[in-house]
Formats: sequence, structure tokens, C-alpha cells
Amino acid sequence: MVELDVTEAQIIKSEAVEVDKDDPQWAQFFDEEEMESYVQAELCQCIETVEPIAIHPYWLRNRELGAMEELKKELGKFSQTLNGYLLGFTRPQQVQVPGKQNRYPQPFLFYTFKVTRYIYKPAVGQKLRGCLSQLGKNAGTCVVFGKFTATVFPATPDELTTWAIGDVIPFVLDSFDNLRKTVILRGTSTPPPPEAPPTKKKKSKRKNIEIESSTLVVPKEEQPTPKKKRKKVTSE
Repeated sequence: MVELDVTEAQIIKSEAVEVDKDDPQWAQFFDEEEMESYVQAELCQCIETVEPIAIHPYWLRNRELGAMEELKKELGKFSQTLNGYLLGFTRPQQVQVPGKQNRYPQPFLFYTFKVTRYIYKPAVGQKLRGCLSQLGKNAGTCVVFGKFTATVFPATPDELTTWAIGDVIPFVLDSFDNLRKTVILRGTSTPPPPEAPPTKKKKSKRKNIEIESSTLVVPKEEQPTPKKKRKKVTSE
């Protein structure tokens, strides 16, 4: 068995810890462009705050990822201070607040961060889209924003027969129940408008004449067939 010095063992341990800190599996678990599309559609709000966040000493070398680990626990839950549900957040940035102490006693360390959160506030009449996960006799269950469940009723009875698991169902929010850990949504589907029959384009006579002239096959002039010469029959 090879014995290592204390310093070498500490170096190997610190390198292993740095790999875990710099490349966590959950560090990029949501798409920022997707969140911005929700903001443009007025489905959620982008709110920036500067606040102290308690992180575990394990994340002392990479405090921003430590703050992300704590913010991850708030996903999909109701925030009383922001009056909404957390859909996602950007990577927090540590800031130095003058005149305040950023570090407190163990076991957790408090540091001040600038955080951008995407908050969803449900409202009756919102136009949402959900992925169908279950089908019932009268309605279907959809997953909205990848976090919440919604009971969607079809606009017509025949529409339910056309649904399949995995389909994206657009619907209008009719009612909801605010809970501390999640929100329960209920709505009615909005089927797409029927496709208009294709209109036939009228062709002008000039185009028809051009097409006919281009496709017209002109027969070659018939040449007269040469007459065969008769052989003279000589009498003996």
C-alpha cells in the first residue's frame, strides 16, 4: 500500500472537491431563453433582488453555486415576499455590501448575492400550454412549466378523443388553488381554428397560351417517299 503525505492527500481531496463544485449536474437545469419567452408572453415576471443567502461550508470555494443549491429548494414553491411561484433563476452574483458583515458563525455562512428570479403569478384568463400526461373520461391532466399540474377540460366532447399522451394542449385558465408547495390549475382547451380550404388561383389566358405553345409539338413536314424503279424485263 502506497502511503501519501498529508499535503499530497489534501491536494488530491481538494482537486476532487473542485471538480464536483465546478461541474454540478443541476447547474444548468433550465433554459434562460425559455424563461425570457414567458416574460415576453406576460406569463411571469423577472424580479431582481439583493439579499443574504446561507450556504453550506462545502461551497466556500464556489459560493455562487452554493447559493444556487439553496435557490434550487425554492423551485415551484410559493414565495410570500414575491407573491408568486419560482420558475427559474439566473446564476447569482456575490456582492460586497459596505458596512455590513457578510459572514456569520457556523454551520452556515451568509453572503450577499444579486439574484434574478422568474416568478409565475397565476391569473384567471391566462393562455397556457401544457404537456398531456394522463387521460380521463371527461378531462386530461397536463404538466405546465414542467412543475405544475393542470386539469384541462375539452372545449367539445369530441375533442377528447383526439388527444394523446405527450400532446401539447393550449388552454385558458379558469380557476386555480394557491398552495404553499405548488399551484393546482384548471382550464378549458382552446382548439386551433379550422384550416381554410385552399383557394384556386385563376390562370390568365395569356399564360395558358404560352404554356400551350411551349408544350405544342410541331410535326415534321412529310417528305414524299421515293418511288421504286421497276426493272425492265428483257425478252430472250
